[in-house]
Amino acid sequence: MRSGLVVVSLSSIILLALFIPGVSADTMVFIGGEEDASPIPIVFGNSTEHPRENSMCFSVTADGTMFMVSYHAFWQLCRGETPVSLIAWSNDGRKIWSHTFGCWRKQLFDVTNVGSYVYVTGRERSDIFLGKYDFDGQVIWNTTVDLGASEVGHVIFILEDGTIIIGGSQTWEVEPDQHQTKGILLAMNQSGEYSWHTTYEEFHSLQCDSNYIYLASLSTLQKLDRNGNIVWFVDSRNSYLGCVRDEILYTYRNYHTNYSTSSNTSYYMVNTEIDILSWSTETGHTLNVNNIRFCDEYNQMFNRTELQTTIAQDGSLKIVIGSYDLNRWYLASISQTTELTSCKLLLNGSWRNVRFDMDDSDNVYLAADSRTYGLTVMSFDSAQLALAPDLATTVISAPVTFSYDDLLDVRIVGITAVGVALFDVIFIIYLKRRVAK
Repeated sequence: MRSGLVVVSLSSIILLALFIPGVSADTMVFIGGEEDASPIPIVFGNSTEHPRENSMCFSVTADGTMFMVSYHAFWQLCRGETPVSLIAWSNDGRKIWSHTFGCWRKQLFDVTNVGSYVYVTGRERSDIFLGKYDFDGQVIWNTTVDLGASEVGHVIFILEDGTIIIGGSQTWEVEPDQHQTKGILLAMNQSGEYSWHTTYEEFHSLQCDSNYIYLASLSTLQKLDRNGNIVWFVDSRNSYLGCVRDEILYTYRNYHTNYSTSSNTSYYMVNTEIDILSWSTETGHTLNVNNIRFCDEYNQMFNRTELQTTIAQDGSLKIVIGSYDLNRWYLASISQTTELTSCKLLLNGSWRNVRFDMDDSDNVYLAADSRTYGLTVMSFDSAQLALAPDLATTVISAPVTFSYDDLLDVRIVGITAVGVALFDVIFIIYLKRRVAK
């Protein structure tokens, strides 16, 4: 009987270990009050060359030089050579140079800068487009990649060895008026030559650090080396990749508000509640989880517009989140343990397509557009932001999370627990019969 007791004790320890709660939090940020006051930008530069031009993506150098990809909001309706531009702005808001393309020839979707070069990706007709420029706007090279269908480059990253990583999509017609789309991960070298590519059933976000690639889909999160080989692969429960630096990867999960219409149809909008998760880049295990709700005093969420992320020099996560209902954008600071350390009102007014980045001094840069100012860049220095008032927050208790791996499905844990318990019962019966003999 002593052996049976030992088995029961060991199984109990295993079950308890499975349900050890991790570090988590649940935070409410109260927004929408009349006392909200936004800081005044120290830099404000704008362009009204093309009315209703929208900011698409944004990248800032260490000293605050800004590179922006923009497009004309109504090119689908104009059916003509409407502008798509790559624009360089100085750190004092002056427009330095621009390259403008007709949208039927090229569309640009992302821009980044590394060293002394600017890289863009998008599409040219039905091929992935990739361009490399120096900081003076001189073309180093432009190239296209044809992978056999209709392809688009959506995001671009540069690894430490110079490998260019592009995340995109590939679409082809399987039957008349029926199309299939897959995700593409493409690698190019610094000369604009093809290295390798991999297709995926789907992935909705991509991030890179100096040497590794991180992909997130509706159900998985994986880490790849620079050659596309899998390092680890875990269940992600629909997390979108935020940013990665050193040993920490940040992701976020969205929440939705459902609406019904008089015609018995329904739709949903993303609201101002998010889960922030931090992960170990070494093992793929969840480190911390924080549910953050940007709400009014009655705990009512708002409809959300953009959510932009970047990482400060101290490794903390910075988020710019917009409220569609309030016409306001907020800057939230998240520690490496996913604790909300501050939240400030950043923009107040009818701004659209807000894009966000920071320089090496943690100054905040924004690109946006409005009917009043056109295409606009702004910056706020760190000292100015430190003086801006913090919004009221409340930290409350949170549901249990799994510190060893927040991604493990609870159903699997339950099945495992039942299996261990059944094994206990059968083994104890077996031991009793052996003792009886």
